[in-house]
Amino acid sequence: MIDIGQVNFLKLARICEFGGYLQDETRESVLLPRKYLPERCRVGDSLRVFVYCDSEDRPVATTRIPKAVAGEFAVLECRELTKIGAFLDWGLEKDLLVPFAQMRNKSMRPGTKYLVKVLFDQTSRRLIGSNRFDRLARAEELPKPGEEVEVIADEPGELGLHVVVNGKFTGLIYRDNLHANYATGEKFSGHVFKVRSDRRLDIVPGLPGHGEALEDEAQELLQKLKALGGFYAYNAKTPPTKIAADFNWSKRRFKELLGNLYKARKIEITEAGVKVLP
Repeated sequence: MIDIGQVNFLKLARICEFGGYLQDETRESVLLPRKYLPERCRVGDSLRVFVYCDSEDRPVATTRIPKAVAGEFAVLECRELTKIGAFLDWGLEKDLLVPFAQMRNKSMRPGTKYLVKVLFDQTSRRLIGSNRFDRLARAEELPKPGEEVEVIADEPGELGLHVVVNGKFTGLIYRDNLHANYATGEKFSGHVFKVRSDRRLDIVPGLPGHGEALEDEAQELLQKLKALGGFYAYNAKTPPTKIAADFNWSKRRFKELLGNLYKARKIEITEAGVKVLP
């Protein structure tokens, strides 16, 4: 069966003036327009394509792969806001529609990027986007306090960072627990601190006991910075390979440790770099 909204591997069954017809094992077919037909391809070749519905709701294939398929999250830029919703650039000629019913706060601004989930709407048979993450898993069993979870950073709010948990639930990391700056769409591990009555989750980055490990490593980093004369040239564009070579930590872990030291007022972070405070 050809999966709409997913990457499919299909065989080229025949070539016509409009392009090529691709088939799966059940002989279900879909058109690959001629502009996407690879040069020198032959009948019988297997092609990797993405299948979606065109403006007339007909399944169509493309060799261009979007930034997210159905069920996945991506940070996408809003191109246009219309009477029916916002259209976001997801890497295809046809932009991804986020209807107002699937839009948090009923507003998106052109030129602004948003974390969205791509959904296959069974009613319209179309692919749409949504950032109404509170609708993702209303009936599913929530993770329990202390349980390890996968987290995706959403937008910052007054109390802290809004997150998506396990791709299904909404949560919040309070400012006091934020020891690093997570970019929208960034994935990281965390654990559930509390389950609220409204099914929202309080999340803490890392695993239980992570704080103690972070503190030990932060002190190790502080000593290394002091050994470098109390200053290290660093900014957001510093390559992860340089940080790994200098400190043997990933860039994300390095940022977490810097956040820990900054919160403890052990360092100062400027545009020039990191400076150890007296």
